[in-house]
Amino acid sequence: MRKSKSSCKYNPIPMATISDSTFFVILLVSCLVVNIGGQYLPAFYGPFADIQGDYCAARIGGCCPGRIDDCSVPILGTLCYCDRFCNRTDNPDCCPDYFSACMGMHIIKPPEEVVKLPRCFQNGHFVEYGSSVKINCNQCKCDKNPSDPTKFELLCERDTCMIDGTLIQAINEGDYSWSAGNYSDFWGRKLSRILLFY
Repeated sequence: MRKSKSSCKYNPIPMATISDSTFFVILLVSCLVVNIGGQYLPAFYGPFADIQGDYCAARIGGCCPGRIDDCSVPILGTLCYCDRFCNRTDNPDCCPDYFSACMGMHIIKPPEEVVKLPRCFQNGHFVEYGSSVKINCNQCKCDKNPSDPTKFELLCERDTCMIDGTLIQAINEGDYSWSAGNYSDFWGRKLSRILLFY
């Protein structure tokens, strides 16, 4: 059921003189703002506002001047309207694309909140939550810290590896007559697996 013709009223301000164009802008802005639950929203937020699609834009004959009840298109088992009567504060039965298709106005939506996915940081790289990486001979998984579930860390196996980079570095920094090296055949292998064969 369509409602009354106008819900915007002209109340002259006797103390100030304003130009016709300034008055029109003030009137237009006041007509396009609705107070819903204490929040001011543009009038084009109605029950169909979040429905995507070309309704008025795809209508044969396009948008209509004035109030024309036949200026409508089907939407969700009912009709939405594309006539100038939609350019008012209360327009629950107007098509979601009325203001963009008929008035050339576009809703500027606030940017969506960026959700930071949990991840771990290891050696200059991020590891996504639930993903596994191999560090030398141990499998590590990015998971919740057992003592603080609000934080994430790489939880790794603690097996002794055949090659230990920290041990190699410590030996080479010492005052020895020999140096340790990384033999790539043994990198990434567990000591326990090698001992099974010898």
